[in-house]
Amino acid sequence: EQYDHSDVEEFVELYNRCFLASPDPFCPLTVDQALKLDSEGIFVAKMWGNLAGFIACFVEKKEDSIYGEITGIGVLPSRRRRGVATALIKRATEFFLQSGVEEVYIEVYEENIPSQMLIAAYGFEQVGRRDIPMQATGTPEEDAELPGGKIMRRLGLRPRLGCETCRDI
Repeated sequence: EQYDHSDVEEFVELYNRCFLASPDPFCPLTVDQALKLDSEGIFVAKMWGNLAGFIACFVEKKEDSIYGEITGIGVLPSRRRRGVATALIKRATEFFLQSGVEEVYIEVYEENIPSQMLIAAYGFEQVGRRDIPMQATGTPEEDAELPGGKIMRRLGLRPRLGCETCRDI
């Protein structure tokens, strides 16, 4: 379902709990930050009335094309391997197709093998890589918390219309 800001505290807790268990660099989300998010492309999944996962995406319109990007996907560790991510990806696909998207991209940290496997199962293929440089802030403690020095794999696909049961969206 579409995320709305009325569940902001529960959404922040969900977001932070999802990424604590991830190999990705983690910066906690605050309520103030969550209230500033454009909720149009954020969808949540519920199990037994409670938030279990989310997907965040947006549509970018360039002069000659329209593309979508998944900027985040997370499922609570206790709710993984139960189809939550699959349902979220299907919902994001509907959003992209309704928006006229021609290509979809997602960036995944190289160390995040579970996410790479999930995304590859939906037909995403690597289309690029980029290094995220370490940005020194001054103290070793602060520098240790930065996500720099990581490699992101950029993956892309072209969604197919009318294919509800396809694994390659």
